[in-house]
Amino acid sequence: MNDSTFECYDIEPGSPTLTLVLPDQEKMLPWSAFHEGDFKEDKILLKMDAWSIQILGADLGALWRALQLQDVRVIRPLDHVEPGDSHVSKLVLDAS
Repeated sequence: MNDSTFECYDIEPGSPTLTLVLPDQEKMLPWSAFHEGDFKEDKILLKMDAWSIQILGADLGALWRALQLQDVRVIRPLDHVEPGDSHVSKLVLDAS
């Protein structure tokens, strides 16, 4: 498991849920609600039932690969990460 002090996401193989750490709340969604995902350089878009999740940042390739396996348990924005690590600068959660 990643050290949450330095990583913007935690993994747990076969995680049943995905938790998004937002400024004023945490939102937990079941992976069974996943419909589709898109990846562009600095943005990942996930659709989970009635929710649209935008993950904005830099070097998101490692996070994208972990999301493909549905092993990501928690995603959180961080002000600073180690060079080369995925950096989530902002999470946007919208009800569709």
